[in-house]
Amino acid sequence: MNCHFRRFSLLLLMLFGIAGFATSQATAAGRAALVIGNSAYPFSRLINPANDAKLLAATLGKVGFDVTTVLDADRQTMQRAMLEFSRAIRDTDTVGLFYFAGHGVQSNNQNYLIPIDGRMTNEFVLRREAIAVDDVLTAMETNAKVTMLFLDACRNNPLLETLTRSMAGSSRAGSVARGLAR
Repeated sequence: MNCHFRRFSLLLLMLFGIAGFATSQATAAGRAALVIGNSAYPFSRLINPANDAKLLAATLGKVGFDVTTVLDADRQTMQRAMLEFSRAIRDTDTVGLFYFAGHGVQSNNQNYLIPIDGRMTNEFVLRREAIAVDDVLTAMETNAKVTMLFLDACRNNPLLETLTRSMAGSSRAGSVARGLAR
């Protein structure tokens, strides 16, 4: 059994434990999930995110979530899905679950989810073309009674090298780091 499959299996077990607890806390709640899996990046194709997203979406559907699945999404598609998701969780008794698998990066302790059409050539472009995790959290916390956010972001990110090179010599050169911020 490969390491990725074991990690994903563990993630699923944790997810359902948390989902079970959350839904028992909001027994009359609706359950809405947005699951995004981005694999088809032109700069660095990933093997697992789309498959993981499909599996998770099917499993969440079986336990009563109304699931929206988005695969290989560009920025516009991700934004539209987030808008529809925030509308779906507006009911104060709703449980909202967001899952993203794909490339992610942090800059100045802010986490960003990278759409497949992201051209992250510098920090300005990153903020303009990526999806800020804080925006996802704000939409969820503003609307849902219970919120769960799961990020399965690739830490081996070719964008990091490009961003770091583009900021070399600037006072912000250390602002982009490997992995996601807490």
